[in-house]
Amino acid sequence: MPALSKSPDQYQKLRNNPDLVSDMVAETARWQTPVIHMRRTLSGNHDQAVFDDPDKLTIGHRHARADAAFGLGVQRCSGNRLAERQLRILMGRDYGALA
Repeated sequence: MPALSKSPDQYQKLRNNPDLVSDMVAETARWQTPVIHMRRTLSGNHDQAVFDDPDKLTIGHRHARADAAFGLGVQRCSGNRLAERQLRILMGRDYGALA
């Protein structure tokens, strides 16, 4: 995953504790918005008033679930939980094997 290749300390954290996969999925969605054309979402996910050190990928980030990566309110993607579940399964298999 590109996000972890840019954050070797977070990769090691995940490798040491594969149970953090759910946190990693939430933080990655915040840090790297899945829909590239959602510029407002990207800037909101890097709001310094909400996130401590918002430009840094931090597994277990305090407000990782406060992101707008999949939209908000009635504009929220109805498939967001499915996408997160698929990522948790995929990443759990990949990173669980590293432990």
